[in-house]
Amino acid sequence: MSLARLATRLARVEAQAYQLVWYADELEAMLGYVATAGGQAGLALDVRQALDAALRHAGEALGQQCPRRYRDDAAARETVMGQMVDTMQATIAAQLPDPQTRARLHDEIRAVLAAACTPPGD
Repeated sequence: MSLARLATRLARVEAQAYQLVWYADELEAMLGYVATAGGQAGLALDVRQALDAALRHAGEALGQQCPRRYRDDAAARETVMGQMVDTMQATIAAQLPDPQTRARLHDEIRAVLAAACTPPGD
């Protein structure tokens, strides 16, 4: 194998590794927000743990479908994040059949996200 071909393969593997790290970081952040919101919404620990496991499984499956280098492309990033949110909403609906519980959790998720996205001092 030539040095140029080896360098090309290495660059491809590095790009894929960064892709996985980026997605994993974003998934972990989302799971953390949902876990915090679940506690604030008064969900029982076993419900929160089951929800976390289901969301993690769904999120990891979705991660396999992400376009490469999606963070470098605003439209692709918006698509990936939209898919992540849609997947999480569907998983929450499947895990929490009571509409009032889902609504309470969604309200708390919005509050947690708003707090996370608000710069300090605002």
